[in-house]
Amino acid sequence: MIRHTTHQVMIIHQAQVMTLDLVIQVDLILAVALIKDFKLTPAMLPELIRLLKELLTSGKAYRVDVKEWRNQRSLSQNALYWVWLSEISRELKPNDQQHKDEIWHEYFKQYFCPAKSITMPAGKDVIVKSTKLLDVGEMCHYMTQIHNWAAGHMLVLPVPENSEYKQNLDKQEA
Repeated sequence: MIRHTTHQVMIIHQAQVMTLDLVIQVDLILAVALIKDFKLTPAMLPELIRLLKELLTSGKAYRVDVKEWRNQRSLSQNALYWVWLSEISRELKPNDQQHKDEIWHEYFKQYFCPAKSITMPAGKDVIVKSTKLLDVGEMCHYMTQIHNWAAGHMLVLPVPENSEYKQNLDKQEA
């Protein structure tokens, strides 16, 4: 029985070692994923150089695509967008049918949301339409298209003076 317990402890010990090895491998994979999309600032440079050196020692070639950083759509924009969807849902009834906010969300994505490519876990890229993937400027443009669509259907959507959406519109007009 003691031998069995010792053997069990050894297995647990080896499992812990294996787990540590796996954690190190996962950290490297996560580091590669983080390199794919991050905000480059002077403070990040030493870490970026370290991660790039690790990648280069793998013997594989990598594609690097550098773009100007743009912040993802904001919570303020998203909140106003859902207020609009609620207003549209309440006020418009095509063919005498009322549709939920989520249905209008899907409807507008089909017509106005730009398609984006995302990489699936297996490495394959797929094209999706998602407001979560829009940056602040893209979300502003998307919302403007919906605002104009609503106006064309005789519906005036609220645009609070202090909203981020209004501020972005004012910047574009300046």
